Amino acid sequence: MKGRGKELTRMELHETLSKHFEKATITSEYGMTEMFSQAYLDKTGWFVPGKTLKIIITEINDPLSIEKIGKTGRVNIIDLGNVDTCAFIATDDLGMIDEQGKFQIMGRLDHSDLRGCNLMVQDLS
Repeated sequence: MKGRGKELTRMELHETLSKHFEKATITSEYGMTEMFSQAYLDKTGWFVPGKTLKIIITEINDPLSIEKIGKTGRVNIIDLGNVDTCAFIATDDLGMIDEQGKFQIMGRLDHSDLRGCNLMVQDLS
């Protein structure tokens, strides 16, 4: 949906889908082309990372400072499923983690590049 009409939050999208597909279970997956591992949304609204995936939240303006649990910061990923390729990814996503390592995605950093597999070449110019 990136740049193609009104931006919806995940919650708004899930509510709309649930209204039209009453018997369906609606969930979300967090992943990207660069990652072999994914995380899936649980019933409490937090993403649960797979066994090879670890999320680290750092301060927005200091990538070497780990943010406290429950505080919003930049999402960094260690994906040991990618041990032979790119196992460490610093994103422009904003998120937070809890004590169990579950995480939420709050959006993107201001002025970050549009990202995603569904972007067309003409959208990037």
